[in-house]
Amino acid sequence: MPGDRICPFKGILGKGLMPEAVREAIRYLFEEIGLDVIFCGYFLSNSRSRRVQEKFGFRHYALGTYKTMFGTIEEEAVNMLKKEDWPSAGS
Repeated sequence: MPGDRICPFKGILGKGLMPEAVREAIRYLFEEIGLDVIFCGYFLSNSRSRRVQEKFGFRHYALGTYKTMFGTIEEEAVNMLKKEDWPSAGS
């Protein structure tokens, strides 16, 4: 994967930190900021990001392409989570 060569987080991958961070970010955006919906995405080649989003109840919204800052073109999925679907997901 293109980002692997520059990833500063390799030592902490698989430690369960991302789900904790995502849970708190979702809570903050819904409860503190007052959003009704959150959109986020992942590159189709990144199954870990897909799994984290699925775990927290994000649902498919769109497919597209994204030009990275490295000049590569990546296929991406965009997902959404509605406030009324939280906190039942990801618990």
